[in-house]
Amino acid sequence: MKKIKEWFRRTPKQPATPVMKPIEEWLQQLPDGYRERALSQLRNTAPQRSLIAAVQNFEFWEQTKEGYDFWGKVWNHYLTGSPLPKLPTE
Repeated sequence: MKKIKEWFRRTPKQPATPVMKPIEEWLQQLPDGYRERALSQLRNTAPQRSLIAAVQNFEFWEQTKEGYDFWGKVWNHYLTGSPLPKLPTE
């Protein structure tokens, strides 16, 4: 819970009020491989407040090729700084 509270705390890098951006714009910030996978499966086009929200809301994770666990680890990477999961080989 402490990490979540820290994430919401304002830092010099974050605006006082989060900026709503198109989800596609947030997903462009993902690393190569992750970005293309997310954008190719994008179903939700609602504006989002952050990259974390965009990763969480681009599609129902369990309905993606990579699955819930993969996208949960990507989301957790941006929330806690844990390592990104390896990209699946196809």
